[in-house]
Amino acid sequence: MRAKILVLILLAYLFAGMVIGSIFHVTTKTKYVVRTVVITVNNDTISPEVIAAWNKVAWCETHSDWKHKGYLYEGGLGILAYNWKYYGGTQYAPHAWLASPVDQIKIAMRIQNGLPIPDQNGTCTAW
Repeated sequence: MRAKILVLILLAYLFAGMVIGSIFHVTTKTKYVVRTVVITVNNDTISPEVIAAWNKVAWCETHSDWKHKGYLYEGGLGILAYNWKYYGGTQYAPHAWLASPVDQIKIAMRIQNGLPIPDQNGTCTAW
């Protein structure tokens, strides 16, 4: 148990500079910021690694602008407005750009339907 907590603290410290930091409960301990990362989608926990992978996609799509209002694509992950509605995004917000990054990730995972997260290592590609 103690080892898991230390791993989570270490992972949180590594992700401290990323955009996801602003969407989680934040507690401070000395001079370091510790973020709690526990998200559930359909009874599955989204790990920090999965969030980091989707952050890479967001960087490629919109430079991590989670409030992006495009002509066809919205939110940080560039979700097609039709897909946002079709995959149930309106339960969170009327448009992807109005939803939290976590909610956008939930819908992106529904769109992927079990497929791996698009690999954005080195190059930005459409997902």
